[in-house]
Amino acid sequence: MSDAATSAERDAFPRLAILTGCDSIDQMAEERGETISVEGNNDMTRMVVECDFRWLRFHITPSYFEQPRRYNMKNRHLLCNIVTDPDQNPKVLRVIERIVQESGLPVLNPPERIWRTTREGAAALLAGIPGLLVPKVLRLKSPSLRRLRKHMEETGFQFPALVREPGRHNGEFVGLFEKPEELRAIFGTRHKDYVLTEFVDFVSDDGLYRKDRIFFIGDFVMPRHRITSNVWNLHADEKQTLMPEREDLIAEEREMITGGYAGMHPTAQAALAAVRERYGLDYFAIDCNVRPDGQILLFEANATTNFFPLGGSAVSAYLRPILYPQMTDAFTRLVERLVGQPVAAQAS
Repeated sequence: MSDAATSAERDAFPRLAILTGCDSIDQMAEERGETISVEGNNDMTRMVVECDFRWLRFHITPSYFEQPRRYNMKNRHLLCNIVTDPDQNPKVLRVIERIVQESGLPVLNPPERIWRTTREGAAALLAGIPGLLVPKVLRLKSPSLRRLRKHMEETGFQFPALVREPGRHNGEFVGLFEKPEELRAIFGTRHKDYVLTEFVDFVSDDGLYRKDRIFFIGDFVMPRHRITSNVWNLHADEKQTLMPEREDLIAEEREMITGGYAGMHPTAQAALAAVRERYGLDYFAIDCNVRPDGQILLFEANATTNFFPLGGSAVSAYLRPILYPQMTDAFTRLVERLVGQPVAAQAS
């Protein structure tokens, strides 16, 4: 916001409420300038800061409506829900649902749509989209070999399979197993659920693995990055292994980023448009492998995926000047649509 903005303009500029929280935090938290670590939230606050909106962060707890004081959100124009993992924070999500209902305010990423984005929920929701390969997902409670085989018969689930605990991200998993009998170590576990995902080998013709992140901000779709390595378990750290030595791989990512959604294969464009429509979220991403023929292999799709940081290392330094104008414009347009007022005009 410009320093030249008048007091009236500043008062009219949309005021955002960032709703954050975690099931493990029992009391309303006063930040006092310090960052409070919460799991199962995304980094949308950084997007709000980059766009220079007026905002306050409200920490929501499972016992929020039982506590003697509550936050005053009446002077906010938009609620931004960044509690995005229904496996980690189901209690807080239910509280936020009630806050949204009682406030009457528009909400970015409504909690009732977040519920559908567990790994098994995403697999069910996105199945059948042309051009999108969605591996089957099983969720097992009190796993046993008999129960696993029964589910496999009913669903057609096949091994090899990746096994995780619900709510785990960033490459955290129990293991990759070639056959059901290898899961003996978790059979009989009564206090944990496990999520099994069919493993589809996505090695490219050159013997390398590629993981793409595609971000959805309102009606805008943008490639966020492509990580290429010689291992299949790809996450942010892997970008620093092979790519710094391979200018061709950096150039490949740069071409994808600069080309954007418009430069993608028509098959991929259609699949991504269908993903956005079925999810109905305002701010989320998918991690996937976009193949040269436009077919997309889905790894995960949810709103817990982070957009930042941008260009934090030499191999990614070019990302910020390319992505920054697009992301801030897309997020500003999204807020405009949700609050029903022209942000750019207010901020000038």
